[in-house]
Amino acid sequence: MPDLRLTTFDRERINEAVIQPALDRLRARARRRRRTMIVAAALGLLLVALVAPGLAATVGRHRSDGPVPPGPLRVTVWDDQTVVGFDGPDEDCRFRFTRSDDAGSTWLPLNGPDTTADCLHDADGHPVSRAVAFSLTPDVFLVGVGVTDHVSTDAGRTWRDATATTRTVTAFPPEAQPVDCLTHCADLRPPVAVDPVAGTVYRLADPPTVGGRVYVAPDGAIWTAGPAGAGPGTVVAVSTDRGASWRAAAGPSGALVAGLAARDARQAFVLFEPSDAGGTGSSAARPVLWRTTDGARSWQDLAIPLPRLGQSALTVGGDGRLLVGGLGRHTVPTWTSDDDGTTFTAGTAGPYGELGALPGRLWVSAGQPGTPGSVTVDGTSWQSVPLPTE
Repeated sequence: MPDLRLTTFDRERINEAVIQPALDRLRARARRRRRTMIVAAALGLLLVALVAPGLAATVGRHRSDGPVPPGPLRVTVWDDQTVVGFDGPDEDCRFRFTRSDDAGSTWLPLNGPDTTADCLHDADGHPVSRAVAFSLTPDVFLVGVGVTDHVSTDAGRTWRDATATTRTVTAFPPEAQPVDCLTHCADLRPPVAVDPVAGTVYRLADPPTVGGRVYVAPDGAIWTAGPAGAGPGTVVAVSTDRGASWRAAAGPSGALVAGLAARDARQAFVLFEPSDAGGTGSSAARPVLWRTTDGARSWQDLAIPLPRLGQSALTVGGDGRLLVGGLGRHTVPTWTSDDDGTTFTAGTAGPYGELGALPGRLWVSAGQPGTPGSVTVDGTSWQSVPLPTE
């Protein structure tokens, strides 16, 4: 065992080198610290919102300078005609929305909420408030900045505080549509659902997952997979009564959910991120695909020939085949399976960009401002989606 020796120090020399503050200064500093802690605690109590907090609102100054140029447009392809996009946040935590009802041929600019008063900045003028945005439906948008959430139920024409339209329920009403978080699950706390007519946003009082993926099967079964709502680990769950009750199973140790798809209340698929799937932590690990055919009672780990991907998406394509996409170095390679994941065939790679998927389609947002997006329903052919250039 090595010989560990503590070096002695000269107390008188230390006292000479360190200037002790006066007692009244220490008391004043303590009072300021207590006031700061009280203010921080009060702000913390306000963080009961639909969107999960990212960066908490910190002490800073408001900024009213002009916005910076927009970044790449992130889109949600709702059907073969309807596409909603947004970019931001800018230096004032503002988002710009736009919508196309003709597959990208024409675009209508839509208003985002005025978030200037909610956006705080550090001493160098950089925004430090949490700032997130979602298209929950083609007409219902959600923007969260700082501790305030704004919702529009008329495609950006008007905005109001989200607390006025949010309800906590034990089960989703029949008219409410469950919403998937797509690729930004840390910023949204599913399962949530939206009434597309009234615009009411519903949250489950006791969800099985927090920040998880959501997939609604054709028979109405609601599947979710992600971090457990109570306790550590990953959970995969299905409900056949609008979220009133769930059948749940634990996912692989240390796994991160990359994609979720389902055919009905019995058959579903979950794609797990490769880096931690199975708890190996190996950089050479491949994605893990789980399949159930008995409503989450048991799961089969499928051997899939997919490489390690930077970002993955999973859905049941428009032709009924299982469709997987992932970010390669310069493209988005795809794979399809017509035997429910037993075997996969390489499809046609799409252009590089941010991935998204909903039942029936997989799409790519623009990698650079002004470049087109692209959507596929079968992993073989891609349809270009022109995006606005300004």
